[in-house]
Amino acid sequence: MAGNYLIVHKKILPDYLEKVIEARELLMSHEAATVTEAVRSVGISRNTFYKYRNYVFRMQEGKDDRKASISVNLRDRAEIFREIGED
Repeated sequence: MAGNYLIVHKKILPDYLEKVIEARELLMSHEAATVTEAVRSVGISRNTFYKYRNYVFRMQEGKDDRKASISVNLRDRAEIFREIGED
């Protein structure tokens, strides 16, 4: 999975990729009600938006987040909890 992603400086990417992110942010923040409205305000086509919307992200969002779930099994032994409570 990690082999599918690259971190690159936006300076070397076409401008429209950042505009795709901006359009998605307008939709998520409800500043734009429709995709048509969002793409018009950033200056890209709907086709460009739909083609790249699931593939470009800002560094802090979505694909680079790491999450962990921790599960703990405890034995129910009253004497242990009593000892802790005495301190």
